[in-house]
Amino acid sequence: MNWFAKVMTQLARKERVQILTEDYEIEGWLYNPGFSTRRFLSDLLNGANKNFIAVTDCYITYNKKDGKIEHLDFLQLNIKYVVLIKPIETTECKTNDNI
Repeated sequence: MNWFAKVMTQLARKERVQILTEDYEIEGWLYNPGFSTRRFLSDLLNGANKNFIAVTDCYITYNKKDGKIEHLDFLQLNIKYVVLIKPIETTECKTNDNI
């Protein structure tokens, strides 16, 4: 990651989220580089014509592989496959218990 990306990541607002797709359950951090302070998820998803969202420090549960869990530092997720995104408190993260 270059220095500019590191600075932007540190300055941007982030939120821990759970993302559901048909095949995966993902818990990780979404960053909003638009520095929105109102509706984080709405602004992130509706604010630009994006096809992908970046998820960092994420845990992916594979629904079709008997619940296998994998950790990734960075993931680009195509938003057309997203069924649900919800914010979660870090105290209720499933990954704190299972990993």
